[in-house]
Amino acid sequence: MSIASPAYSGLDLSLEEASLFTRIDRERLPHHIAVVMDGNGRRASRRNMIRIEGRKAAMPAGQETRRPDPDLMIRTSGELRISNFLLRQIASSETLVTSTLWPDFRKADQYKAVLESQCRKKGFGGI
Repeated sequence: MSIASPAYSGLDLSLEEASLFTRIDRERLPHHIAVVMDGNGRRASRRNMIRIEGRKAAMPAGQETRRPDPDLMIRTSGELRISNFLLRQIASSETLVTSTLWPDFRKADQYKAVLESQCRKKGFGGI
């Protein structure tokens, strides 16, 4: 079921997504979010698919373009390593790790990540 309301500016949101969306503080939105996409092979294995099929499922979202440094870096699949992903660019980023595998990562997961990052006290290098 999707919600259609002027308050959501034409967004097609499920009830869960709409509930999360309304809780996000738009004054404190991260300007740029980077997602370390992992879990393609594990997702394929769980669905009795060959590993390459898991990678193909993630390909459209995996296009890399040059963007400003991210304010929030989301690491999927529960892995705590960053695998040389944007090492310089994420030096001052908030980092959030989710156990959700990349191909299963949805709007609700992103909204949850933004909400969690907004609950953190940011020191920006201060003491």
